[in-house]
Amino acid sequence: MGFSSNPKIETVAYSNGDRVQNFILILHATEWEGSLACLDGESLALDFFDLKHLPPLMLTDMPIFKKFQEYKRSGKFQLF
Repeated sequence: MGFSSNPKIETVAYSNGDRVQNFILILHATEWEGSLACLDGESLALDFFDLKHLPPLMLTDMPIFKKFQEYKRSGKFQLF
């Protein structure tokens, strides 16, 4: 549904001193089969959430959800 690589919101500084600019390809799945699994050790937990009941998010995640709402409204690919 979209692609994001804005340095204002995608630049992250980690506690070890690493600083990176992410790029994110955002996909919207309408069907899911299988189970969630953390295979690389980077995540502590994985889960699905209703958009109306999300857990606390990083500030950099909020633009993604706003663009998802725009995608749902317009049906158009979001580049931001």
